[in-house]
Amino acid sequence: MLQYVLTSDTLCVYDGPSYVEVGRDHPNFAKIVNLLTEDGTFEEVEELACIVSAISSVSDGKIKVTDGGVYYNGEAMHNAVVDAIFDYQKMGLPIAPIVKFLENLMQNPSKNSVEQLWRFIEHHKLPLTEDGCLLAYKAVKSDYMDKYSGRINNAVGQVIKMDRNRISDDANHHCAAGLHVGGLAYSGPEGWYSNNGDICVIVKVNPKDVVCVPHDHNATKVRVCEYEVVKDYCKILKTTVYDCNYDECECDEYDDYFEEERSIEKGDIVKFQDDDDTLFEVINDPDQHNNVVVRNLATRRLYDVSVGLLELEE
Repeated sequence: MLQYVLTSDTLCVYDGPSYVEVGRDHPNFAKIVNLLTEDGTFEEVEELACIVSAISSVSDGKIKVTDGGVYYNGEAMHNAVVDAIFDYQKMGLPIAPIVKFLENLMQNPSKNSVEQLWRFIEHHKLPLTEDGCLLAYKAVKSDYMDKYSGRINNAVGQVIKMDRNRISDDANHHCAAGLHVGGLAYSGPEGWYSNNGDICVIVKVNPKDVVCVPHDHNATKVRVCEYEVVKDYCKILKTTVYDCNYDECECDEYDDYFEEERSIEKGDIVKFQDDDDTLFEVINDPDQHNNVVVRNLATRRLYDVSVGLLELEE
């Protein structure tokens, strides 16, 4: 049986002269504790304790973390996605979708897109899919034809493509040729680009196909060379992870979503009981201690809190 010392802040597991020490804030702390009561091996403890190994495993070895920095296929990485991966891992959130997003993003030939796209996603609270793509909004005419030319069909299931070399990658070139999708403020039902009679669709974009994040309209849109129309708009997208094809929709249940009293769960929009102004999104279902991780919708900061302090936003 493994020998260990548990304090108020840390857990230290021994195997002869070797030992592993983790803090209570480690994402795998509870799993390591379980190993102590389930005749786990020291090697299993080491594997769970190693965040670096976890990231490398999810990325099939493509992402390496060393004392000198983070590397993707041998190339040093310095962008907001890398920071987000470590933030997610530290909070015990699944990192596979964001690692896959990074893999897709690194296939993008545009240096500016690689550097700017994640901040665009965070700013506009756009979700990812399991296969590392992003979901966004697009305003179209009532017959699903595009608003600029009236010739491109944006019905659900359509995959729209344009030669990348025909699209401007200059962020200062505002009204340029290209396929445009955006955040809620630009392309949503009441967005800047939406007029009376228009409709909104949800589109899926591979990060490698983002050509530019223009500066106009407070950077609320992106120019892309390909997207897939996956759904008619029915409600604001949650900043969570959707399945690869965005098959599930809560339209039918949404009208009755808050009619019955229920427990707080992943994806809910909540607020602290003593604060009516600040809204948070619940990132995970309650753990064994009835705690959840919530994200401030304004600042994007993450917090680990008790469910008892929260209430559903009506």
